[in-house]
Amino acid sequence: ENVNSISELDVTIKNSDLYESHKEALILEKKEKLQQSINPKDLYQLTLELAKEYYTYQSDSARFYVKQAFNLAQDIQDDIKLDESKILQAQIAAKSGSFSVAEDLLNSINLSDLNKELQLNYLRASSELLIYLLEYMQSEDTSQIRTKHIRIRDSLISILPVNSPEYAIAIGAKYIEESNFDQANYILKRNFKNVKNGTREFSMYTAILAYMYERMGNVEKQKYFLTLS
Repeated sequence: ENVNSISELDVTIKNSDLYESHKEALILEKKEKLQQSINPKDLYQLTLELAKEYYTYQSDSARFYVKQAFNLAQDIQDDIKLDESKILQAQIAAKSGSFSVAEDLLNSINLSDLNKELQLNYLRASSELLIYLLEYMQSEDTSQIRTKHIRIRDSLISILPVNSPEYAIAIGAKYIEESNFDQANYILKRNFKNVKNGTREFSMYTAILAYMYERMGNVEKQKYFLTLS
């Protein structure tokens, strides 16, 4: 298994320019649509989509476009779009290490006012922020942050579709942290067939499987799933 996965990784690295070209073509297509649009709601949607495309690619561009989306949401006085763009702003800020900015943005939103889709996005953003904080504060007392993260994660689990890969990842992580490896393995392996290779979701899924095997002390399986991720 490890030999095959390493071979796949070599091919992926060799094709990195191809993947980047595909990403750039997708971004260019959205920018061309943006230049041709005049409807404020269309402008907002395309600008937000560009921010999402840049989110894992170029943080400066992601910040630029999400700020533009926020301004457009203000112009059209749409509270749902304002909250949507704020949540993405928080995710981008957290990913780039601006933790206090991300926290202020999330604190400015009332969770109970959001529809289900935005509640999911809000909880994802909150969970991501806390994970980044835990990684940053490794040598400090993080007990309060861990407790808050568990609460946020459990809230996310309670509203995710139970057959979704994201639900499996979240509840799998919960079982792993509780050292309930049999249940974690059952949940994660059962849903693995529903995850499409080559997606960010696949990368997250295989990363959590690698973490499970790390906790179990199975180094070979850990390496295999890290390579896939």
